[in-house]
Order: sequence, then structure tokens, then C-alpha cells
Amino acid sequence: MPKHPAYILKQDGRVAVFIPSIASLFEIPAEAEGQIPTEMSDPRPFRKGCSSKGRATFEPTSCTLVVTGQCNLKCSYCYEDAGEEDCSKSFEPMPKEIAKATIDLCLNNIKKRNLKTLNVRFFGGEPTQALDVVQFAVEYAKEVAASDGIAPYFGMTTNGACEESVANWLAGNINRITFSIDGPKRIHDIQRYGSFDTVIRTGKILYDSMGGRLTLRITVSEMSVQELPSSVEFLLEQFPKSQIMIEPLFGIGRGKNEWCSPPEYSDFFEALLDSMDVAERHKGKVKCSLTNFNSLASGSFCGASGKGFLVNSDGDVYSCNRMIYADQEPAQPRFRYGKYNSKDHTFEVDQESYQWLSNMTFGSIPKCSGCFAKHMCRGDCPANKAVIYPDDFHRQPSYRCEEIKSFLTKYLFHRLDNTK
Repeated sequence: MPKHPAYILKQDGRVAVFIPSIASLFEIPAEAEGQIPTEMSDPRPFRKGCSSKGRATFEPTSCTLVVTGQCNLKCSYCYEDAGEEDCSKSFEPMPKEIAKATIDLCLNNIKKRNLKTLNVRFFGGEPTQALDVVQFAVEYAKEVAASDGIAPYFGMTTNGACEESVANWLAGNINRITFSIDGPKRIHDIQRYGSFDTVIRTGKILYDSMGGRLTLRITVSEMSVQELPSSVEFLLEQFPKSQIMIEPLFGIGRGKNEWCSPPEYSDFFEALLDSMDVAERHKGKVKCSLTNFNSLASGSFCGASGKGFLVNSDGDVYSCNRMIYADQEPAQPRFRYGKYNSKDHTFEVDQESYQWLSNMTFGSIPKCSGCFAKHMCRGDCPANKAVIYPDDFHRQPSYRCEEIKSFLTKYLFHRLDNTK
């Protein structure tokens, strides 16, 4: 019978047991704490992928097309420095042949593995600035996937600053959209280039058509952190019962500006917990990258650990969107592992680089050993750590480790009190 690591959590005289490998959380009497072993036998197997081992082979079945680095906004914290006029020459739209080759590679792997779904995500810059490439990729994927009985599924991250005709096309052709809106007009316009009026109009078009397939995204700064609960309430009044993804600003790219700085992480996590209560009252849902209780199956924080197949307009292959245009960061090349070959329309992959990325899990971080939070924190964002610790970020714990452990303890007790 499998034995699963068990962790004791305490808060305000309460005691809970957390077993991440089977996603189990339950409260016990305080006097029973000493009876809980460090490992508990349970017939359920470890959840699929719940390990610290990386991937071995490059066989992508999903992709992200970074169709352009261009953006029609100039947000105060943009990690890409997008919207700068002097960057236009290096931010050409993706050639359609690269989009086609990326989709073809994924489809070939899908057929080899007898899978039934193709996932294509569009990213930028702002992907609607290369709408013709997006539209080509959607139509091409639909055509070739249908011939093999494969269902194409499209996603996009967008700033929402687009014409109504574009918003209507997105609503009718993209299955799931992550849509950036930082709160009411006063906050949003300060942080996102005065775009609120256009963005709220786009949001209404998308929401009316897509409903729960639309995810709102808030980025929190030092200026906006204390107003996060009221911002969540505002958005849930505008977009009832929506899911809102919330993350703090990080100092990379234009996010290094002193006038729009990251919040204190302790302040951010307290505001996030308060926002969860607001969301529950409004029958919405608030999430961040750490609150992944129902997907504790990975030892890696995100696709940066070898799962990401992101192709930019130059045909470069990255595992992480945050590093594609981070030319000023010394660790950027660590996240690049391939290149499109225009002569034979294939991708050349540096297997050594790919394997290095695949091994970038919490298992490569000595200080994560024995920590209850590692299955939710998963070592935290590799790109952010690469900015802080460029030489050995893959072996460093989170730069906000203590704040995360405190937050996750509170979050798990919050979950106990609010999960039926």
C-alpha cells in the first residue's frame, strides 16, 4: 500500500493534516497531533505526475504562438517593455509558415500518441496586433485537425484594447480567453495606459458570449494592493460569477519603474485572502498561481520546466513567455531551447537545454525538501527567480518563501472552512 508524506498545519489553536500526493486535507483535534505519522498509508496511488522528476523527450502536443511582440498599450509594469516605438523592427508578426509548422509538429505527435485534442494558445505582445496570423492559424488548425478527427482548442491572453469587430471575432472563434483588467477605471487607467473604456466594452462583448470561458486577470501593484478586495467586488459586479486570476507585479522590464512598484508580499497575500471572501459572496472565484489545490500533480511551477513549447515570430523556441523578450536578463538564454529551420520546415531542438529545463522542478531545490508548501509553490516562478539569481535560479527556493508558507497555511484553513 502506498505511503504518502503527511504534514501538520497549525493556526489559531487548530490542527490540520495535509497530504498533497493524494490532495487530501482534513482537520483533527489538537490533542491528536502527536498520533499523526510523517507518512500515511492509503490505497490511492500518487496522483499522476506528482513527482519531482522532469520530462525526458521533446514531443509537444500543444503550443503557444507568440505571434508578435508589438502592443498597442504601454502598461506601467509590462515585463516585455512592450509598446516602445523603437522596438518595432524586431517585433514583426509571425510568418504564417512558422505558425503552420508549429501546428503540424503538434498534430504529428498527437496522432502518434492517439490523442484527440490540439491546444493552440496565442500570446504577444498583444496577439490581436497580428490578427491575420491568428486567424490563419485558427482556420489552418481547424482544417487539418478535422481531417484526422482531432478537436482543436484555442486560447488567448489579450489586453482587450481592440475594435468591437475584433472582440466579436474572438468571442466566436477562441475557446478560452484571459483578459487583463486591473480594477475600476481609476486603478486600471493608471496601470494600463488609460485603456479602461475600451477594455470594459471588450470585456462585456466577450463575457456576454463566453461566460465562464473568460478569465479576468488582475496585476497588483503597491499602489493598488489595499484596494484589491474592492477591485474584485467591482469586477464581479460587472462580470458576475467570473473567475479572476490575481498576481503581484514583479520587477522585470518596465516593472522596474520606481513609480509603479511591486507590493509587499505579505500585504498582497492578506489582500488576496480578503478578496477570496469577497468572491465567495458574489459567487465568483479568485485564484493565484499558488492556489492550485486541485492540480497538485506537477513538481514544476509551470511550462517553463520543459513543458512549454512557445514559438516567437523569429522562430525561436522558448519554454517561458516571460523570458522571450527579456534580452537584458543574463539568464534569458537558459529558457531558449530550439529554432525553426526554414529550409526543411522543422524545429531544431537543443536536447541538452531541453533536458536541463525538464529537470527544473522542486526536486532540484535542496531547501524545498520536507516543506509542506512545495506541491503548491513548486519552487515559485523560474523567470522571476532568474532575474534575482541568474546563475543558479534553478536551485534557489522562492524569493518570498516565508510569505508563501504563511499564506498557504491560511489558505488551506480557509479552504477547510469554505469547501463543502
